[in-house]
Amino acid sequence: MVMNRKVFRQLLLYLSFAVISTWVNLGSQWMIKWFFMDIPLFQASWLPVKKLSNLFILQLFTGTITGFVVKFLLDKLFVFKDQFQALDHTIKQFLIYGFLAIFTTLIFWFFEISFKILFLYEHAELIGGFIGLVIGYIIKFILDKKFVFINAQS
Repeated sequence: MVMNRKVFRQLLLYLSFAVISTWVNLGSQWMIKWFFMDIPLFQASWLPVKKLSNLFILQLFTGTITGFVVKFLLDKLFVFKDQFQALDHTIKQFLIYGFLAIFTTLIFWFFEISFKILFLYEHAELIGGFIGLVIGYIIKFILDKKFVFINAQS
């Protein structure tokens, strides 16, 4: 597949914002971990896998939500140059974007959880999360271009 210059530039911008979003995601996870790490409630786990503590679950969800919102806004405004129109249109885009993000988030979570369980390194989950985010973002670019920002000026 030959990629034209415009699409290549768009992909580079998309991946650059993915880096920003990844740092927001992982940074917010690290802040949650640092802030709550000494609180016994968060050290416990309601899951059968001891390594998946309540703190880890809170980290995972906080990172996912913060990264998602930042990425949507950057993609909409700068990658696909899609202006805010009627509120219902933006909400529809956000919902489709979110639905597609479920698939790529599962890829991210798979890697992050796998690294947390399989490796003894203290921050292994962040390495797994990084790998999962890179794979997920490449897939997400293709899906967003095709299904979310269809009529954008990009």
